[in-house]
Formats: sequence, C-alpha cells, structure tokens
Amino acid sequence: MSYEAWIRKALRFREYAEEDLRSGRYDSAAFFAQQAAEFLLRGVLITGSRPLTHAVTELLAYLALGRSVSEDAARSAEASEAHYIQTRCTDARLSGCRGRRRRR
Repeated sequence: MSYEAWIRKALRFREYAEEDLRSGRYDSAAFFAQQAAEFLLRGVLITGSRPLTHAVTELLAYLALGRSVSEDAARSAEASEAHYIQTRCTDARLSGCRGRRRRR
C-alpha cells in the first residue's frame, strides 16, 4: 500500500472512532482509535523497513529511532493498546491477553 492509502485508511478509522465515541459505543471506538494510530504510523514508516507488529507502542518507538517519545504520546499509545486488546479478547483485563494461549 502507498503512503496515501495508509493515511486515508487512518483518517477513515479516526472518523469511525469519533462517531462511535459520540454514540457511546466505547469498545468499537477503542478498536478504531487503535487502528487509526497503527495505520498512521505505518503510513509514516512506509518509506523504509518497519516492524511486523500491531503494537502502537512498538511502532511509535521504531519511528522515534532512539529519540525520546513525548510522555503524552507514549501514555496514549499504551492506553490505546490496552483498550484495543479488550475489544479483541472479551475476557481480557487491562493487563491483557498478550502471550496468553487459549486452552482446548
């Protein structure tokens, strides 16, 4: 995908998140907010190599390349990620389901 395509999708997901937030659909608002952040960061990183991850915190750190990331940006990325995990794993807590395997 081109830079423009990543940014278009990011902006569309942000609109979905804002609409869902206004409508009180907090789970889907969290999901779309995380997707918007992820797609925006991927769009910025598209010019070079990028990590294969959905973690906004990892994408942000990769983008910073050794420079410090603002405390607000880091805190927002962590909060977004935590709430995004809850939309994907219905029984997850804020500590999440990372690395957790489903028992059969």
